[in-house]
Amino acid sequence: MSDERLVQIQICGDQHLIFDVKDVQHLREKHHIVGSMIGSLPRFPQQNGFYGLPMLLFPEVAALIIREGLGSWNKKDDSQPFMDELKYQVYRHLWQLGMYMTSGIKFGGDYLAYPGDPMRFHSHYVVRAQERTQEWTMTELVTMGRLAATTKKTFVLASVMEDEQVETFTIAWAGF
Repeated sequence: MSDERLVQIQICGDQHLIFDVKDVQHLREKHHIVGSMIGSLPRFPQQNGFYGLPMLLFPEVAALIIREGLGSWNKKDDSQPFMDELKYQVYRHLWQLGMYMTSGIKFGGDYLAYPGDPMRFHSHYVVRAQERTQEWTMTELVTMGRLAATTKKTFVLASVMEDEQVETFTIAWAGF
Protein backbone atom coordinates (compact mmCIF):
# COMPACT_ATOMS: atom_id res chain seq x y z
CA MET A 1 0.00 0.00 0.00
CA SER A 2 3.00 2.30 0.01
CA ASP A 3 2.31 3.60 -3.52
CA GLU A 4 -1.35 4.34 -2.72
CA ARG A 5 -2.85 7.70 -1.94
CA LEU A 6 -2.95 8.46 1.79
CA VAL A 7 -6.15 10.26 2.68
CA GLN A 8 -6.01 13.16 5.11
CA ILE A 9 -8.40 13.07 8.05
CA GLN A 10 -9.02 16.44 9.66
CA ILE A 11 -10.05 16.53 13.29
CA CYS A 12 -12.58 19.16 14.34
CA GLY A 13 -13.50 18.77 18.00
CA ASP A 14 -14.37 15.09 18.31
CA GLN A 15 -15.35 14.71 14.66
CA HIS A 16 -13.24 13.09 11.95
CA LEU A 17 -13.70 14.83 8.61
CA ILE A 18 -12.42 14.54 5.06
CA PHE A 19 -12.43 17.74 3.00
CA ASP A 20 -10.74 16.56 -0.22
CA VAL A 21 -13.08 15.18 -2.88
CA LYS A 22 -10.26 13.00 -4.26
CA ASP A 23 -9.82 11.41 -0.81
CA VAL A 24 -13.57 10.73 -0.63
CA GLN A 25 -13.51 9.19 -4.11
CA HIS A 26 -10.42 7.10 -3.32
CA LEU A 27 -11.95 5.68 -0.13
CA ARG A 28 -15.23 4.87 -1.86
CA GLU A 29 -13.81 3.33 -5.03
CA LYS A 30 -10.71 1.56 -3.73
CA HIS A 31 -11.60 0.69 -0.13
CA HIS A 32 -15.43 0.55 -0.01
CA ILE A 33 -15.51 3.20 2.74
CA VAL A 34 -18.29 5.75 2.76
CA GLY A 35 -19.13 8.39 5.30
CA SER A 36 -21.85 11.00 5.67
CA MET A 37 -21.65 14.19 3.67
CA ILE A 38 -22.53 17.00 6.06
CA GLY A 39 -21.62 20.24 4.26
CA SER A 40 -23.93 22.55 2.36
CA LEU A 41 -23.66 22.87 -1.40
CA PRO A 42 -22.36 26.31 -2.45
CA ARG A 43 -25.00 26.80 -5.15
CA PHE A 44 -27.88 25.63 -2.94
CA PRO A 45 -26.99 26.51 0.67
CA GLN A 46 -30.61 26.70 1.85
CA GLN A 47 -31.71 23.23 0.75
CA ASN A 48 -31.39 20.24 3.05
CA GLY A 49 -31.89 17.28 0.71
CA PHE A 50 -28.36 16.95 -0.65
CA TYR A 51 -25.09 17.55 1.12
CA GLY A 52 -21.48 18.09 0.11
CA LEU A 53 -18.05 18.13 1.70
CA PRO A 54 -16.83 17.57 4.31
CA MET A 55 -17.48 13.88 4.81
CA LEU A 56 -17.98 12.79 8.41
CA LEU A 57 -16.49 9.45 9.47
CA PHE A 58 -17.45 7.22 12.38
CA PRO A 59 -14.56 7.13 14.90
CA GLU A 60 -14.11 3.42 14.17
CA VAL A 61 -13.80 4.18 10.44
CA ALA A 62 -11.16 6.83 11.10
CA ALA A 63 -9.28 4.29 13.25
CA LEU A 64 -9.54 1.68 10.49
CA ILE A 65 -8.11 4.12 7.94
CA ILE A 66 -5.15 4.83 10.23
CA ARG A 67 -4.54 1.23 11.34
CA GLU A 68 -4.73 -0.10 7.78
CA GLY A 69 -2.28 2.55 6.55
CA LEU A 70 -4.81 4.23 4.25
CA GLY A 71 -4.45 7.73 5.72
CA SER A 72 -3.30 9.97 8.57
CA TRP A 73 -4.33 12.89 10.80
CA ASN A 74 -3.73 16.55 10.22
CA LYS A 75 -1.50 16.97 13.22
CA LYS A 76 1.78 15.46 14.42
CA ASP A 77 0.11 13.27 17.04
CA ASP A 78 -1.48 10.38 15.14
CA SER A 79 -3.15 9.05 18.27
CA GLN A 80 -6.13 6.80 17.83
CA PRO A 81 -9.56 8.42 17.95
CA PHE A 82 -11.78 7.80 20.92
CA MET A 83 -13.96 4.92 19.85
CA ASP A 84 -15.76 1.82 20.96
CA GLU A 85 -13.36 -1.10 20.37
CA LEU A 86 -16.27 -3.52 19.98
CA LYS A 87 -17.77 -1.43 17.18
CA TYR A 88 -14.33 -1.13 15.59
CA GLN A 89 -13.86 -4.92 15.53
CA VAL A 90 -17.34 -5.48 14.08
CA TYR A 91 -16.90 -2.72 11.48
CA ARG A 92 -13.47 -4.07 10.48
CA HIS A 93 -14.85 -7.61 10.14
CA LEU A 94 -17.63 -6.48 7.81
CA TRP A 95 -15.22 -4.24 5.89
CA GLN A 96 -12.86 -7.19 5.36
CA LEU A 97 -15.80 -9.13 3.93
CA GLY A 98 -16.17 -6.38 1.33
CA MET A 99 -19.28 -4.76 2.78
CA TYR A 100 -20.03 -1.04 2.64
CA MET A 101 -21.47 0.41 5.86
CA THR A 102 -23.53 3.47 6.71
CA SER A 103 -25.30 4.49 9.90
CA GLY A 104 -28.01 2.10 11.02
CA ILE A 105 -29.42 4.25 13.79
CA LYS A 106 -32.76 4.77 12.00
CA PHE A 107 -33.23 0.99 11.96
CA GLY A 108 -32.18 0.22 15.53
CA GLY A 109 -28.64 -0.85 14.71
CA ASP A 110 -25.14 0.53 14.52
CA TYR A 111 -24.68 -0.01 10.76
CA LEU A 112 -26.52 -0.78 7.59
CA ALA A 113 -24.41 -3.20 5.55
CA TYR A 114 -24.51 -3.20 1.75
CA PRO A 115 -23.09 -5.76 -0.69
CA GLY A 116 -21.89 -2.91 -2.93
CA ASP A 117 -21.84 0.86 -3.14
CA PRO A 118 -24.89 2.28 -1.28
CA MET A 119 -25.60 4.52 -4.29
CA ARG A 120 -26.30 1.38 -6.33
CA PHE A 121 -27.43 -1.27 -3.83
CA HIS A 122 -30.09 -1.69 -1.18
CA SER A 123 -28.76 -2.58 2.27
CA HIS A 124 -29.14 -6.23 3.18
CA TYR A 125 -28.39 -6.08 6.90
CA VAL A 126 -29.02 -4.02 10.00
CA VAL A 127 -26.01 -4.72 12.24
CA ARG A 128 -25.79 -4.15 15.96
CA ALA A 129 -22.50 -4.62 17.80
CA GLN A 130 -23.01 -6.11 21.24
CA GLU A 131 -21.14 -7.77 24.05
CA ARG A 132 -21.40 -11.55 24.04
CA THR A 133 -22.99 -11.46 27.48
CA GLN A 134 -25.78 -9.10 26.39
CA GLU A 135 -29.19 -10.50 27.29
CA TRP A 136 -32.26 -9.79 25.19
CA THR A 137 -35.92 -10.22 26.02
CA MET A 138 -38.10 -12.14 23.60
CA THR A 139 -39.94 -8.90 22.80
CA GLU A 140 -36.67 -7.19 21.81
CA LEU A 141 -35.68 -10.09 19.55
CA VAL A 142 -39.10 -10.17 17.87
CA THR A 143 -38.94 -6.39 17.40
CA MET A 144 -35.52 -6.66 15.71
CA GLY A 145 -36.72 -9.41 13.39
CA ARG A 146 -39.98 -7.67 12.46
CA LEU A 147 -38.29 -4.32 11.87
CA ALA A 148 -35.73 -5.93 9.59
CA ALA A 149 -38.40 -7.91 7.71
CA THR A 150 -40.55 -4.81 7.21
CA THR A 151 -37.61 -2.99 5.63
CA LYS A 152 -36.47 -6.03 3.59
CA LYS A 153 -33.31 -6.56 5.63
CA THR A 154 -31.87 -9.15 8.00
CA PHE A 155 -31.02 -8.10 11.55
CA VAL A 156 -27.50 -9.15 12.59
CA LEU A 157 -26.20 -9.25 16.15
CA ALA A 158 -22.39 -9.20 16.14
CA SER A 159 -20.00 -9.70 19.02
CA VAL A 160 -16.32 -10.36 19.54
CA MET A 161 -15.11 -13.61 21.05
CA GLU A 162 -12.11 -13.91 23.38
CA ASP A 163 -9.80 -14.73 20.44
CA GLU A 164 -10.95 -11.46 18.78
CA GLN A 165 -12.92 -13.31 16.09
CA VAL A 166 -16.29 -11.76 15.29
CA GLU A 167 -19.34 -13.97 15.56
CA THR A 168 -22.69 -13.05 14.07
CA PHE A 169 -26.26 -14.18 14.58
CA THR A 170 -29.12 -13.27 12.32
CA ILE A 171 -32.69 -12.65 13.30
CA ALA A 172 -35.38 -13.17 10.70
CA TRP A 173 -39.09 -12.76 11.14
CA ALA A 174 -41.12 -15.60 9.69
CA GLY A 175 -44.53 -14.25 10.66
CA PHE A 176 -47.64 -15.63 9.06
